[in-house]
Amino acid sequence: MLRKLCLWACVCGLCWGLSSCFRSWRKNERDLRKHYENKPVRPTYYTIQNDSLRLFVATTGADTLPPLLLIHGAPGAWYGYLNMVDDSILQSKYHIIAVDRLGYNHSKHRKKRIVTSIDLQARAAALALSLNHSRQKGVLLGRSYGAPIAAKIAILNPQRFNKLVMLAPAIDPSKEKFWWFSKPAKWWIVRMWY
Repeated sequence: MLRKLCLWACVCGLCWGLSSCFRSWRKNERDLRKHYENKPVRPTYYTIQNDSLRLFVATTGADTLPPLLLIHGAPGAWYGYLNMVDDSILQSKYHIIAVDRLGYNHSKHRKKRIVTSIDLQARAAALALSLNHSRQKGVLLGRSYGAPIAAKIAILNPQRFNKLVMLAPAIDPSKEKFWWFSKPAKWWIVRMWY
């Protein structure tokens, strides 16, 4: 009995100790509201849906400016680019479009739980370009596992971009690891620390 109690205390202590780790990987709506409560500009949120997917997008800047499409890595979400989304200089020059890739945060594919196809991820993320009305070429930025997706978007839409920026690109999609904490934690023991 004492051994079980000690084990339970260790598990609870570990979960409590790691709770800040979980929060650093994921922001909830309350965190984002708090972040934006004193900011002069807040992003506008969109959900693009069709019969096979739901794509969540956050934008700032006028939609008549050239697009700056931001593709996050793994794990990640649109708010991984929070500093760029909030940057007033970028907002004055670009329509900043930050997407949640399929399988992350608020975006998902209806038929596939995990989407490792660069082509499918790229075609889904490119749907966010429908929010931009500038008809000007823009910039595409992807980091980590978002970089090959950004490259594929550039290949599929050469008329939309004149620059491609790849930060620390991970080029082999078969190596992408879906960490257990990449998705919103659904375990009751993790949720109780939010």
